[in-house]
Amino acid sequence: MQKAVNAWTSHNSKNYSRFELINWVNNKLCINLVNVEEMKTGSKYCEMFDLLFRGIINLNKVKKNSTFERHYISNFKIFQNALRKVGIVKELAIVKLAAGSYSENYELLQWFRKFYEANSSQDEVEKKVPCPLIGDNLVTSFELNQSLKEVGVKSKSS
Repeated sequence: MQKAVNAWTSHNSKNYSRFELINWVNNKLCINLVNVEEMKTGSKYCEMFDLLFRGIINLNKVKKNSTFERHYISNFKIFQNALRKVGIVKELAIVKLAAGSYSENYELLQWFRKFYEANSSQDEVEKKVPCPLIGDNLVTSFELNQSLKEVGVKSKSS
């Protein structure tokens, strides 16, 4: 099992604005988030974690399009367990995150960006994923992989 490098935040480490963080998530996942609070579902953390450590999270268990807070909590538990599997012990304020607390979601997203940077090359951190279009609709990498699985095509992440 691959071990991860933990990210430490301090007063003199780089802090990203909420706009930089949301833009980064949007580029990584081919989505169009507007607010930090939209990270409350927990599914985006799971998807980005999977970009770093393929196969640790079973993305089929992640409740991506749910509107229920109990599913958000489940997603954060999946994410937290995945962190533990790569040797990172990080206590998450799961209930506050799932409730959409701006400060909790901003703090976790700030940490996760630094975690991502510590565990991938700089080129990979800044790399913008080409987002596929089907018709006039932007398709997320998660939706594309799900569609490919439904028709029996293996994707690179499968």
